[in-house]
Amino acid sequence: MAATITSITGLQNLPNLEAFYADWNSLASVDLSGLDQLTTVDISDNEFPDSNTNSLTEVNLSGCTALDTLRLDDSDFSSGIPDFSDSVDLTFFDLDGCSISGSVDLTGFPILDGFDLSSNPDITEVIISSSQPLIDVNINGCSLTQSAVDDILVALSENSIDAGNVNLASGSNWYPSSVGESALDVLDSKGWTWNVNSAPGDHVGIAASSDFNISGDFTIEMFVNMNDLSFYPRPYSFGTYPAANAISIEGGAIYFWANNQQFISGSFSPNIGQWYHICVMGSSSNAYIFVDGAPVASATYEGSISSQNLPLTIGYGNEANSEFNGLMSNFRWSNNAIYSTSGFSVPTSAFIPTVNTVLLIFQGDNLSDQLIDNSGNGHNATNLGATYSASSPFVGDVGSLQMGTI
Repeated sequence: MAATITSITGLQNLPNLEAFYADWNSLASVDLSGLDQLTTVDISDNEFPDSNTNSLTEVNLSGCTALDTLRLDDSDFSSGIPDFSDSVDLTFFDLDGCSISGSVDLTGFPILDGFDLSSNPDITEVIISSSQPLIDVNINGCSLTQSAVDDILVALSENSIDAGNVNLASGSNWYPSSVGESALDVLDSKGWTWNVNSAPGDHVGIAASSDFNISGDFTIEMFVNMNDLSFYPRPYSFGTYPAANAISIEGGAIYFWANNQQFISGSFSPNIGQWYHICVMGSSSNAYIFVDGAPVASATYEGSISSQNLPLTIGYGNEANSEFNGLMSNFRWSNNAIYSTSGFSVPTSAFIPTVNTVLLIFQGDNLSDQLIDNSGNGHNATNLGATYSASSPFVGDVGSLQMGTI
C-alpha cells in the first residue's frame, strides 16, 4: 500500500461538503464535525505506511445530521466506536474488521436498511429493532451469544422486508435456539437468504475433575477415523478457543492447546475413512505430538497444564464449527509417559488400564459400554447424541463411537 496522506485538517471551511472520500491512506484521526450537508463518508482501509496495521482510531461525526452512508471498515476502534448518533438518517454503514468489542446498539437509526459488522471477533451482541427496514445484515465472524443471535433473527422476521439477507455465521457466533430456528422459518417464508452456524454435532461430555489437571509426565491418546475435515474439528477440549487444554485437527495440521494457548503443532492431513492413532505426550522437559507412532512436533514443556475445572467435551470444541465428525475409539489419558520419545509401534489391540490411567473410554460392543470409564475412576461420559459403530481400529475387534453430524 502506497499511502501518503497522514493528516487532513480544516474541513470545517467546506460547510457545503456533501461527500468525503479518504480510503487507502494512513489517517489516524479525521474531524468532520459540523458538516451538516455531508451525506457520504468513506475513510476505509487506512493503514500505517509499510504496515498491515490499521491506523484510523478516531472520527468526529458530531453534527453530521445528513449522513446517509458511512464506511470506516478496517480501522482500529478497540477503544470505542466513533459516535455517529447525530446521523439518525443513516441507511448503511460498514465497520467490518475494526476491533470492536462488546454490545452494539443500532436502535437509534430508524431508517437503517443495511450494515456490516463482520470480522469483529469480540462483538457479543448487536441490538436492532423490528421497526427498522433492514434488508442486509452482516455480522459473521464475531462472538454473538445465542440470545443475541435469536434476538436478531426474531427482529428481522418481524420487520416488513421480503427477500433480505442475514449472515451470522463463522467465527464464534452461537447457533440459534428453537426461538431463532422458528424465526428462520418465517424468514424462509419471506424469501430471505440466511447463513447461521449449526448446532454442535453429536458428542459426549465428562464432568470436571481435578484428575484432568496435568502435572509432570502424561499421555493423551486415541484412535480417530474422520468423516469430514471442514472448519477446525477438535477431538476433545476443555473450554473454548484458545482452550485450557485441547487437540484440534485442521488445515493440514494437528494442534495441542495448553493453558489457553497453542502449545505444539505439526503436519497431519488425514484421509477420510482411515483410522489413525494420535497422541500427545509429556516426558521430562519436553512434550510431543505423534501420529501413528511417528513424532510430528515437539516443544519445551514446563510440567503443568490445568483443566481449569472445566468439563471435558469429546467430539466438540464448545464453540461454532469445532465439532469432530467421525469415529473415535480407545481414548486413554494417563499420568505417565507411555511411549519412546523417538517413536513407537501403534498399538494393535484395545488399551488396558494401568495404575497411571486417569480415563479409558470408547471400548466395547455397544453404546452403553462405550460410555463407561474403564480406568476405574468413574469418569463415565454423558451422551449428547453420539451413536455406536461396529467399526474398530483393531483387526478382529468391534466398537467405536460415531460423533458429529455425518
